[in-house]
Amino acid sequence: MEEIAINSALIIVNCINKYFDLNGEKYLGNNCQQVIRNIREKLIIARKVGNPVIYVNDGMPQPKTKRQKFNNAVKEELELLAGESVIYTDTISSFYNTSLEMELDRKNINEIILVGAHTNTTIFFTAVEARIRGLSVIAFEECIISNDKIAHAVFINQMVKNHGIEVF
Repeated sequence: MEEIAINSALIIVNCINKYFDLNGEKYLGNNCQQVIRNIREKLIIARKVGNPVIYVNDGMPQPKTKRQKFNNAVKEELELLAGESVIYTDTISSFYNTSLEMELDRKNINEIILVGAHTNTTIFFTAVEARIRGLSVIAFEECIISNDKIAHAVFINQMVKNHGIEVF
């Protein structure tokens, strides 16, 4: 990622306890911890080179119960720093009804790097909508995950072959 353009942002999608913690409500399985380690490596590089980091999470900004607070919390290994943004969405697109596009415009971002969950929903639809908006999109396969291995492979293929998304 060190060779990625300065005007790029690391978008961390749904890296919350709900999906990545063994006690999470919708735990994605044994491969989660490796995916989190891989994302952490990209996060360290992004911060080092000064690329913006934006977290996009499903759920609510003000969880009411202790269980909701746990499930909606960013995975501890990826804890955000001061100045990094968190955007909440209730759809499978990080763009629909959110401030993500405005945030990217404000920071003059023309390329996004997507990591997180779920390859076949949020990652895919966010990537395609970013392309529709004229952004370049990169995803690192070892940094994205799905609860369905076949869907993961199919949607990676769709991103590359039909939407011009670079997947490494």
